[in-house]
Amino acid sequence: MAERSAPASGSEHSRGFAGADPRALALGILRRARQGGARPARLLAAVHRRGFPERDLRLATELLYGTLRWRPALDAIARQLSRRRPPPADLADVLHLALYQILFLDRVPAHAAVSRAVDQARALGGSRAAGFVNALLRAACRQGRTLLEPPPDTRVPPAGNPGWRQAEALARRYAHPPWLVRRWLERYGAAATGSLLEFDQRAPELALWPAPDAGDLGGALQAAGVECAPARFVPGALRARGGTLPFTPLHRQGRLTIQDEASQLVIWMLERPIRGPVLDLCAGSGGKTAQMIAAASPSAWVVAGDRSRLALRALRARLRRRRLPPPALLGVDWESGGALRSRFEVVLLDAPCTGTGVLRRRPEIKERLRPSDIGHLTARQDRLLEEAARRTAPGGELLYAVCSLEPEEGEERVEAFLRGHPEFERAGPADGFPAGARTLVTSRGDLRTLPWRDEVDGFFASRLRRRR
Repeated sequence: MAERSAPASGSEHSRGFAGADPRALALGILRRARQGGARPARLLAAVHRRGFPERDLRLATELLYGTLRWRPALDAIARQLSRRRPPPADLADVLHLALYQILFLDRVPAHAAVSRAVDQARALGGSRAAGFVNALLRAACRQGRTLLEPPPDTRVPPAGNPGWRQAEALARRYAHPPWLVRRWLERYGAAATGSLLEFDQRAPELALWPAPDAGDLGGALQAAGVECAPARFVPGALRARGGTLPFTPLHRQGRLTIQDEASQLVIWMLERPIRGPVLDLCAGSGGKTAQMIAAASPSAWVVAGDRSRLALRALRARLRRRRLPPPALLGVDWESGGALRSRFEVVLLDAPCTGTGVLRRRPEIKERLRPSDIGHLTARQDRLLEEAARRTAPGGELLYAVCSLEPEEGEERVEAFLRGHPEFERAGPADGFPAGARTLVTSRGDLRTLPWRDEVDGFFASRLRRRR
């Protein structure tokens, strides 16, 4: 999955948001996301725990994620309209939030978005900043959605790159980094890349799996205003839309776990019930840890490791809410060499990655992703695979997964690992892997989901077996 940052405490999450209205809350979290703070979802959850009204939280969530999803395009529009040096970052946040409301939200009157943004700008930079924001946003109101079309580009394309203009136009239209669009065009072609970009810009549908004692979860969700239907690929899972599912009592009570179907399918690669000692090398938020515990035999025991002790404490609390037996928790930085000497029948490496398969769900990744990140992360993935190999017992399974579409982080990492480790072989998905998801398994036996084709997040997973 994408690089993890240590979660802050609840008070740190929600500091400065007390008494905020939805626009102020969205602006504050937008600023935190830009500055590299905690994930927006964690900040929203912390604010909800402090009693922020659910109706206002729903609007704040829509404003926040819509702005994050479209921010690269909104920033380009703000620069185009300003015709001068870009505004300071805090003022740009105000502009981006207001431009999203003006260009994308029919339910928010344009004059209300302009008025609130002018007030926010005045609080940041006085009357001069307020006048600048007022003039720019009124121009945006006059031009409307025509601003979303890429302006004529008079730059000369780089030599030997005939698809340059196409990539630049798609990047502007769908608010993605141009370098990433170029990569996808080369790999997938124009039609599939356009479908992928369009998919990333849609608000995601939620998938979930019920707790063992959830009862009539479907009926409870309907009563809470959440539409649900059986999941497409995962037995027993549901797809949901409507309502504010992460903030419902059902979620707080641990009756469900929100997790995309592609992410759920990773653990379905393993034999069930999961037996023997199990190690989750990079447990992070613990979604897959919880899945493994729920699918484990009574005699199995699970160790969850992560270099963030705060993440491990949050994981323990999450499992307690879901009434699942807690794993042994291990705070360790595997890349620095862990002190653990045990070997395990099952080792899961849900590796840090670029996260290009989950951009619809985590649009903030687009702002910080750089081409050099791929090389940096593949080196980390290789080091972690070496550690995972050392921890895998003879006859045991090593399950490698990333939420990335980039082959360097998926298929190529496994190929490189197998060349250096002849004691391992591909095992393919277990016999219990859902029959309806077999179409997502490659000819080599790996799981590879493509968002525009499968309507799920982009994941890669490979199940390897140690022969000796």
